[in-house]
Formats: sequence, structure tokens, C-alpha cells
Amino acid sequence: MDIARRLLLLNKHTFSAILNYLLLAAFVAGITACVPGRVQVAAQKVRPEAVEETVVVGFSNGFTDNSWRAELMASMRQEALRHSDLELLVRDGRGDINKQIQDIESFIALKVDAIILIPNSSIAVTPSLKKARKLGIKVLHCNLPLEDSDSYDVYIGPDERERGRKWASWLQNKIGGSGSIVMLGGIPGNPGTAMAMKGALEVIDSSSIRILAYRDAYWQEDRAYEIMSGLLKDHKHIDGIWADGGQVAAGALKALLDAGHPLVPVTGDDYNGLFKLYLKYKDQYPDFDFAAISTPTWQGMTVLRSAVRLVRGEKLDSWMKLDPQLLTGEDAVSYAKPELSDIIFVDSDLPYSLLKEIR
Repeated sequence: MDIARRLLLLNKHTFSAILNYLLLAAFVAGITACVPGRVQVAAQKVRPEAVEETVVVGFSNGFTDNSWRAELMASMRQEALRHSDLELLVRDGRGDINKQIQDIESFIALKVDAIILIPNSSIAVTPSLKKARKLGIKVLHCNLPLEDSDSYDVYIGPDERERGRKWASWLQNKIGGSGSIVMLGGIPGNPGTAMAMKGALEVIDSSSIRILAYRDAYWQEDRAYEIMSGLLKDHKHIDGIWADGGQVAAGALKALLDAGHPLVPVTGDDYNGLFKLYLKYKDQYPDFDFAAISTPTWQGMTVLRSAVRLVRGEKLDSWMKLDPQLLTGEDAVSYAKPELSDIIFVDSDLPYSLLKEIR
């Protein structure tokens, strides 16, 4: 069974659109020209040949410092190439809330038809987004939630609170209902980790689990490695790791290995490196397992396509909910891509040839 069917429980229309999606060869040159580890975004445009009735869409990317964002950006640019009547403007918020607000205000000044964003904050961007909507600009966001439903037209993404709750429930069962864990999040203040933490604490607070520490790991493997290495100096025994992201989980696990600590149950997403670590060490550490809930990078394609539809006058649901299936170690052999880089996210609409270019 293919990965799209196993990872996601989506409506028939969305699933069919993903499966029928075709790559335009012209995209290859664009992605191979990017700086390793990210897609070049600042002040760049995808300009179509035809400009009649052009739809202008501004994408405010909260930051670009990991491979998940690079893969999502590649998915969005791939979709943009399918539209001869689309102009895509992209700005990098660099993880700075004020910078993202400035980027959104610049799109308003340019009078774009739609604004897409992955918010660095669920609240701080609200006034600018409401301003955009009053001016008739469509607002869509994906992956990370916004708090005020009046600040956007469409959200494409998962229920982050439920994701956090599922991870915590799995981890609680895996470590026998008690023990000591470490919790690792994304960039400080991001709404996705915040909501996932709320869901997780609903489970943990009613259990006998002890939280040794929480740290923001910026969704970066190297940062997670450094954080866990430091925590191991003060905590010699850890029973499990609740991690908001597969790259964070992989970095923490590698720190355990280098410290001579047994690998423990961990949560994460569809990060190829996490799947590969499990396949390599599962026999050596029988208590090692993972719970992965996909964070599909093809949200880039879906949200851009939805923006065009909104501008063209179509009615869309305010929440196009993604409900990924929880995968565990026993699923790793089916979804791991040993021949590709660790930094790939396997639930992707990109072909193999382009996934190889992600660094």
C-alpha cells in the first residue's frame, strides 16, 4: 500500500489530486540552484509566461532553517509552475515575529490577491491579517495554527493539540505509565509546539510520569543533539523522549548513543533519519521504539492551490484538516528511504529525483 494511503486519512478529492499530480521538468533547475539545506526565498518570484488575469500570491514563510521548510517550499514552487496565470512572491521571516509582520505588511502594500503564511506566532500577526482581509485579500495558513478565526479564510493542517495528546498517550503506554521523560519543542513561541504541549500535558499531568526538562530545539537535529548532551550531564537516566519533530528526535537519540545511554521510546514525525535510526538499532535496543505522526510537506502544494481557488471565487471549508495516522517502529521498513538523506521527510509529493536535491 502506498505512503499517501497509509499516512493520511484525507477526503477523496484531496487524495486523488495528490496522486494525479505531475512534475514539470523545469523545476529541477530551480531546486538544484538552491543553497544546501534550504530553498532560496528572499525577494524571489516565480513568474509565468502568461500574465493575463494573473493571481498574485504572497507567501510569508516564518523561517527556512530546516529541510522540512525546504521540502514544503519545493512543493509550493512545483505547484506554482503548473499555473500560467500565477505570480508567487516569497518572504523569509527568519524566525523573527516582527520580521514576519513586516513581510505581511509588504504584501498588503503590494495589493496581492492572497497571503499564505506559516505563522511564527498565533497572535502577533493577527492585526495585519485582519487588515488584509478587510482589504479583500484572501488569507490562508498551513502547518501551524492561528488563534483568531477572524484573521484567516482557510487553515490547512492538523489538530496540533490532538497530535500532542496522541504522542503522550503512546509514550505513557510504552514506558509503563511512569518514569522520567524529556520534552523537546520547535522554535520558541511557535503555536504548533504550544498546542501540542497542551495536549500532551492533558495526558502526562494525570499520570505518574515525571518531566525532567523541556527545551526548545528549533526543529534542528544538531541543536537537539547539543541540548540532550547537556541534559544527560544532570540526568543519568531517561525513560522516554516527547519530541515535536523527527529531526529533534533523531538528534536526541544520537546524543544518547554517544553518551552510552540506551535508546528509549521517542515521538516525532516522518523524518527519514528517525526511521533509519530505528532500523539500524532496533535489535540492539529492544525497548527502543518511535511514534511518528506525519507532517506532510505537500501542504505547500495544497495551500497554494487552495489560494488560487479562493481568489477565483470558490468556497472552501475554513479548516481543511489533515489527520495523519500514527506510525511506529514496525512500520519503518515500509516507509524509510535508506538511499536518501536523513533530512528527507518521506510523506512528500516530490519525485525521487528532487528529493535527492534536498540537503
